[in-house]
Amino acid sequence: HILKDKYKFDYIYFEDDNPYVDMKGFLEIARRLIRDEFNIRYLANVRVDTLVNTPKNALKEIRKSGWCETIIGVESGSNKILGYLKKGFTVEQTLQAAKILDELDVWAAYNVMDCIPKETHHDRKQTYALMKKLRQIHPKSMFVGPHHFRPFPGSELYQYCLKGGLVEPKTFRGW
Repeated sequence: HILKDKYKFDYIYFEDDNPYVDMKGFLEIARRLIRDEFNIRYLANVRVDTLVNTPKNALKEIRKSGWCETIIGVESGSNKILGYLKKGFTVEQTLQAAKILDELDVWAAYNVMDCIPKETHHDRKQTYALMKKLRQIHPKSMFVGPHHFRPFPGSELYQYCLKGGLVEPKTFRGW
């Protein structure tokens, strides 16, 4: 309360790719926000698989604590591409996640990619179809992208891209 009283903020952005990876710990934070009547709203990113595998009562408690926005990486509408990217979830789970977010009234920014190695025109069409379905299921949302795929140095896909002709940037500006 000291910082909240001093700076008069009412919104927090949890800068973490997946604060729910330690669900027990995050639930404790949520319960303290409720108990201490913090009255804030916050954005916390979530993974598709984490969202669909978390019990509804826990999600409702987190929502009650002020969770009102999220960023969620859905990446592709193709199960083949999701498997290739080793995302650990399916298109069907993505649709389930959108239903959950809509029911909870949590606004979402869905991250989407294209131009992924081995992605076909058909895979890309599946991604655009997924975007349409997500908009229908969860109207209080937006899309970030589709962004062109960018391989992370040192990853398997980075090595694959180098073998396929990717010219490795030599400078910071080149990246």
